[in-house]
Amino acid sequence: MQRKFWTGDKLLSVAAVLVSLLTLGVFGYQTNLIRQQQYMSVYPHLSFSNKFSGSLQYQYVLKNDGIGPAMIDSVLVVGPNGKDYLDLVYYVDDVIPPEDSIWYLHSNISSGKLIPPNVEIPLIQLVNHELLAKLGINDVATLPQNDVQDAKQLFSILNHDSLTIQITYKSIYGEKWLIKSGSGSPVKLD
Repeated sequence: MQRKFWTGDKLLSVAAVLVSLLTLGVFGYQTNLIRQQQYMSVYPHLSFSNKFSGSLQYQYVLKNDGIGPAMIDSVLVVGPNGKDYLDLVYYVDDVIPPEDSIWYLHSNISSGKLIPPNVEIPLIQLVNHELLAKLGINDVATLPQNDVQDAKQLFSILNHDSLTIQITYKSIYGEKWLIKSGSGSPVKLD
């Protein structure tokens, strides 16, 4: 009589190995899900927008709509003439003719700057007497004032089809993202 190769002990051993391998696969899958959840829990989402278009309160803003901070890696502004600028204000200063007197405030965005979640930074903001009063400048009557035409001109300069503003930024886990003016959502870089 020949002995059977597949005895009960061997079948039980093979089943135990298969269950162990499946358990290992499930643990690996769960670990991946947890990692994805961690990354999404600190996801920064930068976007550009216009606020109060056509009014004396006009602002061109950069906002972090995400739930995690965004650390700026690089900023590049390419004007319609193909010229590169390190910041948006240099482009605006270059484009506005010297005889135009559009008064505006600006914020610089540079490498290493951290933008917390739900924070909105006015990159360019048209100056009006109300804003100057908020800043504590009392003698506003003697200063020149912008008008609605200045707001429209600044809007057209910042929303030119050939103007490209691109910001590369990172999450706290080092994931890199790229946002371009005119595009809806950031693109994840590898």
